[in-house]
Amino acid sequence: MNEAGPTIVAALPAAGHDGLPELIVRIAFENGVERDVIIDNAAGLRLLARCGADRIDGLVGHSWREVRNALLDDAN
Repeated sequence: MNEAGPTIVAALPAAGHDGLPELIVRIAFENGVERDVIIDNAAGLRLLARCGADRIDGLVGHSWREVRNALLDDAN
């Protein structure tokens, strides 16, 4: 599931401006700092699929790279 590096420690739904839910993903870094990344609905669904999660709490423990890849998948 996780490799060394920043890790997803929480995920919460948020209201999106287009009426679709967005996802707030909290990432913890090795130095103890935590930051939130807000991703749109489509990227959130890709993130869930990439992590094999059927609920947002299933994202906890996965690498931040999954967030990056879910965002980059949209560019292809």
